[in-house]
Amino acid sequence: MLLVIFALLAVYFNIRSKGVYLGWSNVRFILTTIMPAAYITIGAVFLMIMGNIDISASRVASLSGVVMAKLMIAGLPWYAAIFFTLVIAGGIGAFTSVLVNEFRIPTFVATMAMSYITMGATLLLCSGFTTDIENKTIKWLGTYKFGGEVPLTLVFTAVVFVVCGVVLARTKFGKSVYLSGGNPSAAKLSGLKPRRISYILFALNAALCAIAGMINAARMWGATSSGVGYGPFEGITCALIGGVAFGGGSGNMGGAFAGLLLINGFNNGLSILFVAPYWKNIASGFLLLLALMLDFFSARKRIFNYSQRGAVIK
Repeated sequence: MLLVIFALLAVYFNIRSKGVYLGWSNVRFILTTIMPAAYITIGAVFLMIMGNIDISASRVASLSGVVMAKLMIAGLPWYAAIFFTLVIAGGIGAFTSVLVNEFRIPTFVATMAMSYITMGATLLLCSGFTTDIENKTIKWLGTYKFGGEVPLTLVFTAVVFVVCGVVLARTKFGKSVYLSGGNPSAAKLSGLKPRRISYILFALNAALCAIAGMINAARMWGATSSGVGYGPFEGITCALIGGVAFGGGSGNMGGAFAGLLLINGFNNGLSILFVAPYWKNIASGFLLLLALMLDFFSARKRIFNYSQRGAVIK
């Protein structure tokens, strides 16, 4: 359904823009600009299916871009800078999981606190200025295009999306995530360890955010405090619109990608038609409300179906 809606919007925007919207240059622009948001969305999907959220994702991404740039300025090779940035981000995710699992702090509150901490750390490191990236390899990784048309980072993002989708849908670990999010009690009785899975997912989410921040910095040849430029609910919104249940237990990467494409394609269409920027926020808000309403009715339908099955069994 989301793809049908996006197709109709694409036709409308293409007609209004006289063929500009579906031109290859604009299609490539849409796919390129959604790359940082794609990693944040992937992490949000894993956490939300588990029944958690992370509103510090974009801040962790911004911090990671600055950390990578600073480590290279300090003299580390580019591959060491990437490795230690991923380790630091993973540590942030693990610490958030400690707050949630050990201290029983609600995920919204814990990740909100981490959002302030990471934002402050980013400003402290770069003092509000751009940290330039001089490393030629990082610049090449961020800007190289196959055949002069398809960005290397876009291909890498597509591979990550597919791999994560397969892991979630086809592996034992992915099934454990669904079961732990849909019914934690049943998961424990079946021998799973939801707490350990939570640790893994928070660390994975932070690492994916780090990749988003590093790719964005590599593309721009510099890292800033504004980082990837997304709000705290970007990934969550894409996941919700893509059919991932807010309460956990259902959803998939395909739907999340459709939600990601719909939101960014819609915003791009408004920009091409020179619609005032604040209309984008209003439209995104309505899209989010629509997703939440659909999630509510979907949850009611699932509960009704389960109750009907129980009545039949009795």
